Amino acid sequence: MKKKLALLLAALCLLLALTGCGEKEQSVYVTLYNQSGHDITSVCITPASSDDWGENFLDETLADGAGVTIGLGTYKESEVPTEWNILVYGEEDCILYETDVDEVDFTMHDGDCVVFQSPEEAISIVVCTDAEYQELYADYTPGTAAEEVEEAAGMDVNEMGDAGDISGYTGCWKLDNEPFYFV
Repeated sequence: MKKKLALLLAALCLLLALTGCGEKEQSVYVTLYNQSGHDITSVCITPASSDDWGENFLDETLADGAGVTIGLGTYKESEVPTEWNILVYGEEDCILYETDVDEVDFTMHDGDCVVFQSPEEAISIVVCTDAEYQELYADYTPGTAAEEVEEAAGMDVNEMGDAGDISGYTGCWKLDNEPFYFV
């Protein structure tokens, strides 16, 4: 009788020990770099599968030229999202980048860098590895984002004004059921 009770107790202990042996969890961290030429007051990053923007990851304003590492959460290894949505607010609570939660997915992994470039650039949010950041973006000087856009267009502000009003032809359009935009 004692032997059966001991075996039953041992089996119960083994079952309890095995319940703690689940799938490992992984935390996801990314580093945000502000190279937009604007102060950033709020950054919301959420898995693409979510319909909610979630929390603001900034405790304080992210100044132009500054960077900060944030934790996006802890997930089971099999459930770590790779596609994310990003919402960024600048001064006076205005959205810096038009990224609708259902339309723009960014592929990010633990340890990646997210570089917020000038909103006027064709590609204004860049996701890269730390090595790519060091090679391509680390030499940014705060306050130069607007100048770089002007140089890229090949005209200074006065030359752009002399070119005439093209405001009726500017914008961004997305056709229903098409995976691209007209800019």
